[in-house]
Amino acid sequence: MLPAYAKFGVNTPAAALFSTLGVSPASLARQLGQLYEQQHPEAKYDYRAILHWLLTIEPVDLERVDEFQPSYIRRLTRILASLRPLEETVQEGERTWEVIFPIAGWQYYSGEHTLQTLHVGHTLRLSPEPENPYDPHAIEILTESRVKLGYVPRYLAPDIADRMRMRPLQAMVSEIRQPPGYPRVHVQCVDRW
Repeated sequence: MLPAYAKFGVNTPAAALFSTLGVSPASLARQLGQLYEQQHPEAKYDYRAILHWLLTIEPVDLERVDEFQPSYIRRLTRILASLRPLEETVQEGERTWEVIFPIAGWQYYSGEHTLQTLHVGHTLRLSPEPENPYDPHAIEILTESRVKLGYVPRYLAPDIADRMRMRPLQAMVSEIRQPPGYPRVHVQCVDRW
């Protein structure tokens, strides 16, 4: 790991992995490494956990951290656009497409306040947010009464947006995890034709 530290100008295992994956400049890799280690001090050398964290982090998660410049958030979004989490959650049938995913940014919106009204099978709305400054493919997840719960994860948003342009998609709560934690609520999104 020491050669990676020297080559990329970083100082943690997470930052070295991020740099190896193309996250630059070094200051961005170092900031992400520090954020990862603050959130997961017990998994400092667990490269699978580090990679999973990087692939599932969302712009909204970084907006809440003062040190991240908006240009760095946009850069990271572009770098990670071609990468996907390790678990593939998409299933395709002859005339169906289905995906299950956690709500991104759940902890920053009204999810916990509306949790008592949600249940497995509860219908949700998907609403494109093309004016989002960090991700033009962003899709909000709302309750039927338009309460914002969060977003479709960045790595799925382009696919879901393409499908939404062709026909309406069904979205519903597929899982609610107890006790509180993140990710808390998962969504099932289905396209039938």
